[in-house]
Amino acid sequence: MKNKHNCLILLIIIIVMGINLLSSCIGVDIYHGKQPIDYKNTRWVSTNPDIYFEVGELREVIYAQITMDDTVIELLCGFGYSPNITFYDISGYIPINKSNPYGGVNWDKWLFIGKCKFNKEKLVVNVFNNGKGFLDDSIKEIIFVREDITFKSPVGTWICDELNITINFDYNEKLEMVSVRGRGTIEVDGEEKEIVCGLSSTGYCNFLYDDDVNKHPAERTNIYSGHFTNTGQFTNTGQFTNRGKDKMILTLVGSKETYTFVKQDEEEFN
Repeated sequence: MKNKHNCLILLIIIIVMGINLLSSCIGVDIYHGKQPIDYKNTRWVSTNPDIYFEVGELREVIYAQITMDDTVIELLCGFGYSPNITFYDISGYIPINKSNPYGGVNWDKWLFIGKCKFNKEKLVVNVFNNGKGFLDDSIKEIIFVREDITFKSPVGTWICDELNITINFDYNEKLEMVSVRGRGTIEVDGEEKEIVCGLSSTGYCNFLYDDDVNKHPAERTNIYSGHFTNTGQFTNTGQFTNRGKDKMILTLVGSKETYTFVKQDEEEFN
């Protein structure tokens, strides 16, 4: 009887190991729908160390931020099949292009890796690879707690003199390839061109030429991808968050370039 019990336990272990191995080999994510990245509009926060990441539309690239010795450091992170989480230097961000239509991150820029245990409200990361010495050696476990983010879309007309952009956010068009939230113009080499701003319900956004709206992402000319904030702080890759009432700062994805958008009085456009 005891031998049968031991054999049953061994069989269960072999099956679980086989499922994990198979899922990693064929690219099937058995944790899909259960990981923190499946809870959009959320921020996952740890106090020791002082680090957080935010979940918007993109599963592949997630913005994160850590504060070390009173210095704010921008990061990216991504989840693997194991399930693991890997944190990267922000310079590893790969923008959308024809060969990579959904963006990504350069693996060589990894900083540390951890094994994950999670539920709907909490993520526990056991750090097993800190080979580059980014974290203090005393940090073996990081506990993240979920916070929900309330998104508020901008309204009205906004102008950025630095980028020669005028954009109106009083639109809500669901087209085949993108949700258009803003329409306006950009001046390029003395020529005014019509543009749109794709904006999802969670705030992920990019600026496109109007002619490119219904093209596949790899075939579009992506003018700018970024996010707005009223402080200039990079809050999430390609996301409008924490906006000011009359002024917004656009920070471009993967860089620290910032541009100011100012809201216009409606009578100026009547």
